Amino acid sequence: MAFAKSVNQSFDAKELLTDPEIISPHQSSINCLAVDRANGRFLLAGSADGTVSIWDLTKWGSEHHIRQGTNNNTLARKSAFHPIARSIKVTAPRNYDIPGGHSSSVAHVQWYPVDSGAFLSSASDGTLLFWDTNQMQPVLRVNPFDDDAGGGGIAHLQTGGDHSLIASGSWNDDAIKLVDIRSGAHSHELSGHRDGISALRWSPNMPVVLASGSKDGTVRLWDIRKSGSRACITVCNREVTAVSSFKPNRPYKADYSHLRESKPKEKSSSLTKIKKRKRASASLAPNYYQHLQSDYILSHSIGHVSALQFFPNGHYLASIGGIDGDLCLWDLRTAGCPQRQIVKFVAPGGTRASTGRLRKAPMAITTGPLYYNNSTSSQEGTRTATSIWVAKNHNILGFGMEGGSPQQVLKGHLNMITCIETWEPGRRLVTGSRDGMILCWG
Repeated sequence: MAFAKSVNQSFDAKELLTDPEIISPHQSSINCLAVDRANGRFLLAGSADGTVSIWDLTKWGSEHHIRQGTNNNTLARKSAFHPIARSIKVTAPRNYDIPGGHSSSVAHVQWYPVDSGAFLSSASDGTLLFWDTNQMQPVLRVNPFDDDAGGGGIAHLQTGGDHSLIASGSWNDDAIKLVDIRSGAHSHELSGHRDGISALRWSPNMPVVLASGSKDGTVRLWDIRKSGSRACITVCNREVTAVSSFKPNRPYKADYSHLRESKPKEKSSSLTKIKKRKRASASLAPNYYQHLQSDYILSHSIGHVSALQFFPNGHYLASIGGIDGDLCLWDLRTAGCPQRQIVKFVAPGGTRASTGRLRKAPMAITTGPLYYNNSTSSQEGTRTATSIWVAKNHNILGFGMEGGSPQQVLKGHLNMITCIETWEPGRRLVTGSRDGMILCWG
C-alpha cells in the first residue's frame, strides 16, 4: 500500500506509427534491435538468418531521398525506410580468424555507446564480433566461452567509464566474463551464480555496476571494481518484501554499496579470533563466502531469469521469470537488501505478465514528461510518466508501476514478439517479431 501511494500513477500511452515504416529484408525472425544513443538516428537489427541490417531513420535514409533523381522517384514514399547496409552470412570460420559475418543466428546487437561508427553483435554459437560500421566489416572476434554452441553469447557494452568493457555470459557457464574490446582479452571474471547466465544489464548511471540473471533463479548486482564473488553486492531475495524487511539506518549510495549485508561485530578475545580465522581458511576458498551465503536464496520461484531492466534513474530494477513469466519489481534504494514490491502484474485472462518458457523475454521501460489537464479542478501541468512494456505472445502489454492489469495493449505483429527497444529519449518503442517485421510505436 505504501509503495502504491509513493509511485506516480501516470501512464504514457502509445499507438502504431505509420511514419517511419521500416521495410525489413529479413524473412526469418528479428531477434534483437538497437538504436544508437549518440544521435538516435541509426537502427540495428539482428536476425535468425545470421545477418545484421542498418537503417537511417532520418529523412536522408527514406525511400524518397534515396531514389531522388531516378525515374521511379514519384512512387517513393517519404515514410518508407529500407536498410542502408546489411551483413552477409558466412560459413563457420576457423579458430582465430576474423570472419566477414556471423555463421549462425544473431542473438544480440548493440551500438558502441558514444559513436555510431562501431557496433557489437553476438551469435548463438557464442561468437562476439566488433564491427566497423562504415565498412560493414568485423574488426575483432572474441570467443569468451569455448565450445559454446547453443550458449547464446549474451553481451552488453559498458555504458560509462572508458566504454571498453563487454560483459559476456553463457547459458552453459556460471561465470560472467569481462572482455576488453581493445585487446580481446578477458580482464576478470565474476563468480557466484550456480548455473548458466541468462540475462545481463549495465546500470544506466553507475558504469561499474552490472546486474545479472541466471538459470539458478537469482538476480545479482555486481561491482566490477572487484573480482570473484567479492564483486557481488547483493542477491535479490523474493522473500524480502516492503512489508517483511527491516530498514537499517544507512543512506542510499549510487554504487549500491548500501545494499551490502553488514553483520554486527562480536566482541571476542584475540585467541578466539585466531581460531575463527583458521577454521574459515581451512574450510572456505578465498572469494567464496558470498556464494555460500546465497545457496538458498531465490529471486524467482522457478526457472531462470529471462529479462532485466533498470529504471532510468537507477532506483528500481525489473526482472521476469523465464518459466512462469512473472514480472517482479525491486526497490534498490533500501539498505541491506533490495525489496520486492508487493504488486502483481496481470495479463488479460488473469495470466502472468509475460509469456512463459522463453529463454529471453522482451521488456522495455519508458519515462518522460506527460501533459495533463484536470477539468474538474482546473489544474494542468506536466508529470513524469513511467511505463513498463512487456511482450505477451504477439501483443505488447503496457503496465504502470502500481501493477494490476495492463493500461494498454498494443497490437500489430502477426507472430510472437522477440525484442523491444526504446527510441528518442525513452518516448518511442521499436519492436521485432518472428514475423520478420519491425514496427514503431509512439
